[in-house]
Amino acid sequence: MRAKHNRPVITGEPERILVVKLRAIGDVVMCTPVFPNIKKAWPNARVDMLVEEASAPLVRNNPAIDSVVVLPRKTWERMPAHTAWIESLRFIRRLRSARYDLVIDLFGNPRSAFLTGVSGAPVKAGFAFRGRKVWYNTVIEPRGDQVHEVEFNLDALRRLKIPVSVKDPQIFASEQDYSYVDTWLSSAVPRGRRVLGIHAWASWPAKAWPG
Repeated sequence: MRAKHNRPVITGEPERILVVKLRAIGDVVMCTPVFPNIKKAWPNARVDMLVEEASAPLVRNNPAIDSVVVLPRKTWERMPAHTAWIESLRFIRRLRSARYDLVIDLFGNPRSAFLTGVSGAPVKAGFAFRGRKVWYNTVIEPRGDQVHEVEFNLDALRRLKIPVSVKDPQIFASEQDYSYVDTWLSSAVPRGRRVLGIHAWASWPAKAWPG
């Protein structure tokens, strides 16, 4: 089941592509430039994204993403172990039934590497993180300690010979989102006052402002 390394990159135009980016919301935002570049290279391809529950709303309105596949990790953690195991096997079957031609793992933790490896895709691309790279057949050398997170993600496209012309992260809010914000601001902020938003919190100390 495990992949051999360093096969030639994909040739021709894939019909179905899955991009995997689990966990952190900020990391998901930083990978959004990947999608318009893929669509520009292969406009007829279906491009899906695999994320966890918390990040799904950020990418559901992205016009370069055809479908958002949600990995319900938090839901599984609340289940009895045997039930969670059964549900995870069902998820893997659904993933394989999508018949992706190309899966790109931009996260590279054990779970995302495993899901990429068992996806059944002919081309499985991911970063050379420790033993996890055994699940890929197109391996990308990581530069996370050298470049911005956006460039780190775009390196996956460069490895696959996909031209990179878009580098700006984008979030596409829905009309419902705008309406909610307008309603909240009108009730929380006096009319005519300017608003300055600062979000200084992060889940990791290395990402947070000094206290």
